[in-house]
Amino acid sequence: MAEMKHNILLVDDSNVVKAALIMFLSRSSLPIDKIFDAADGVEALSILDSNPVSLVITDINMPNMDGEELVERMRCDPTKKMIPVVVISTEGSAIRIDHLKSLNVKAYLRKPFKEEEINSALCEILLTGTEKSPFEFLLQAMQHVVPLMASMSPRFSESGDVPGMQGDAINVRIEYMGWHTGELGLILERTLVSRIAARIMGLDDTEDISDDMIEDALRELMNVVCGHFITLMYGEKSLIDVSTPQVYPVKNALCNVLRSSPDIHAFMIDDSPALGRVRIKELNLTGE
Repeated sequence: MAEMKHNILLVDDSNVVKAALIMFLSRSSLPIDKIFDAADGVEALSILDSNPVSLVITDINMPNMDGEELVERMRCDPTKKMIPVVVISTEGSAIRIDHLKSLNVKAYLRKPFKEEEINSALCEILLTGTEKSPFEFLLQAMQHVVPLMASMSPRFSESGDVPGMQGDAINVRIEYMGWHTGELGLILERTLVSRIAARIMGLDDTEDISDDMIEDALRELMNVVCGHFITLMYGEKSLIDVSTPQVYPVKNALCNVLRSSPDIHAFMIDDSPALGRVRIKELNLTGE
């Protein structure tokens, strides 16, 4: 079988930086077919619209459209949302870096970068098979846990195929920290959470479910989902602690506004719409 070759898009307003990247890529052992280049996010989106691209390497600070907006627009477009992105920049804002990582940027390299840094990042992305996004790991964890605990079936659908929420909802969030840090969030319709709680507790009628029961069931569900997510995402040997899940009510109107955010994904649990989010933060090698 012929080796799969990759098209790479370089996005930077500096011709010097792009020339250095092209030189590094040409000397690497990566199976590269074509290298496209763009001077800003607007030009990059145009190239992505008309060419198959396996990986985008982008700067942040550029005219017309910066790299942050480029990644946000890619994540909102079903045809581009799964393309891996590597950011190279002098940008040092922790808030901005965290936001980019929440958009599933695969690597963040500071300028000036070394050839081996570029090669290592690209090899890990392009030579390790099909990449899964953090949300796909969350959905995989849900697909394992929810049928066992509540006899329901979560499934992914494109956001346009998921109906809006018809009633008020509940938001449950949990943080994890250690070698890796991040946050998982789920927003579920209250009627759906009542059914989940009833099934977890072995009750036939949701009318017997109190608010306290709903919150307890949702916390327990999120605890188990988070444990499976961590194993899938980072492996069984990762040293990670988790917080107590926090539960908040959410108005229906806000739910349908939140689903337009690029880091929130819509999916279905049985016949009910749901929203999920994964926020990845910094790797902590000390585990402190």
